[in-house]
Amino acid sequence: MGFVLLAILVAPLPVMLAIAARGLLTRGLSRA
Repeated sequence: MGFVLLAILVAPLPVMLAIAARGLLTRGLSRA
């Protein structure tokens, strides 16, 4: 059960990082 909770807690992190990176990239491209 502990592993399941850990997976649920860790799963959103890469998604949030990807969204943040995409936002920064689109912002930089639109600025340039």
